[in-house]
Amino acid sequence: MEKLKAEPLGAEELQKVKNEAKANAYRRLSSPFYIALQLLVYDGLGDWHYINTYAEEVDRVGAADLQRVAKSWFPPDLKNVGTLLPKR
Repeated sequence: MEKLKAEPLGAEELQKVKNEAKANAYRRLSSPFYIALQLLVYDGLGDWHYINTYAEEVDRVGAADLQRVAKSWFPPDLKNVGTLLPKR
């Protein structure tokens, strides 16, 4: 997060993340259960039609948007750090 807050994501890496998000959304359309689940979530967010525009909305996100959100949602004073230690 600190790196993302300090410098914008590169164009190639951003496109990779967008492609993955859209591919996952497309895969969720292959099951009636997941279609219903998505419709419920989107309706809860205010508009079930979002299922039809998700890919376009993902494409509209830019590196500056991610950086802005990272700065506002992940301030240093709200950071939790965990350490995982192997079981001995």
